[in-house]
Amino acid sequence: MSAPHPAAARPLPTGRVYRTDLPTPCAEGLYCCDLWFSPFKDRVHAIRACQKCPFRGRCGYNAVAVRATHGVWGGSALPGDYPDRLAAAYRELLKQFERRLPLNCRTCRPRPCRLPTNAE
Repeated sequence: MSAPHPAAARPLPTGRVYRTDLPTPCAEGLYCCDLWFSPFKDRVHAIRACQKCPFRGRCGYNAVAVRATHGVWGGSALPGDYPDRLAAAYRELLKQFERRLPLNCRTCRPRPCRLPTNAE
């Protein structure tokens, strides 16, 4: 049995993450759920499926809020085993969050996320 990924040992932040009851490509069952965490090039199908998702900006915010390192979030593939690329990916996801589409739901604004430093 392999050891858990270091990110799995991190506690989740106490800040707010967004949730939705709206249909999204990753939750509708149209695609295999493993596609969003595939280490292979087939994850391009997940990236394409995310492009018109109304939850895309908030999904990217959630990736930053929970310090995700792997997977497709908000239509972007996180760098996984290349932590030196993570801060740039987080910055792009937060920019995307600022450009997000309005949703017809009642969600509070979450607290701002700060990017983790290399020491974290």
